[in-house]
Amino acid sequence: MALAAREMLANLFAGIVLIMEKPFILGENISTPRVQGKVEDISFRSTKIRAGDQSLVTVPNATLANEPITNLSRMDKRKISFYVSLAADTPAEKILSCMDKIRQLLLNTPGLQEDGIKVNLEILSASSIDILVSCFTVGNQGEDYLANRQIINLGIIEILRQENLTMAASTANIK
Repeated sequence: MALAAREMLANLFAGIVLIMEKPFILGENISTPRVQGKVEDISFRSTKIRAGDQSLVTVPNATLANEPITNLSRMDKRKISFYVSLAADTPAEKILSCMDKIRQLLLNTPGLQEDGIKVNLEILSASSIDILVSCFTVGNQGEDYLANRQIINLGIIEILRQENLTMAASTANIK
């Protein structure tokens, strides 16, 4: 009985803390080590979060209050970061040309912040030459983020075709 009462009081206190501190409000997207999704309900005992797979996850407030919470809705920008892996035998002049064209692609893509653009040769290995492509979107909306990623990916595919470059672990050039 005492254990149940202790848990109930812990959830109640944590619920009050969450409501008072407002690390998130209804409708915001959050991420914790246990769940990521949209906040649908905040009560004194628990918080309900709609996950990406549309399941409704109920998290006791005592658990939620003791975990790091990232409020994705309050981000002013989102980072896009990935590697373009070229075949290990790619000539240096082709790598530099490819990197310049990717940088220009990013600079000419609406919705990206110019000051956060990075295109750098980062990793050399026996099987690949990896170019880091990194930038930030202007806003944080998921649809804009995905649209920008698609524009960048399609642009890089075209650059690789123009330069007649082979990606690492690929047996055919992109044409």
